[in-house]
Amino acid sequence: MEILAQILGVLAVLAMLLSYQQKKRRGILLLGGMSRVLCVIQYVFVIVSILIGLIRYRENKE
Repeated sequence: MEILAQILGVLAVLAMLLSYQQKKRRGILLLGGMSRVLCVIQYVFVIVSILIGLIRYRENKE
């Protein structure tokens, strides 16, 4: 899950960088919005992986 979060982060950065190369407003908004959505999904994956790690740690501790 951590690798998937990293891949999503890289894709978000690439989409943001490509949005600056766009000449039309539609392309700028589309890539900028896609970048933001990918960032949010990445953070969700990071939080879920942290919670899974904490649950596993607690189960192994008991």
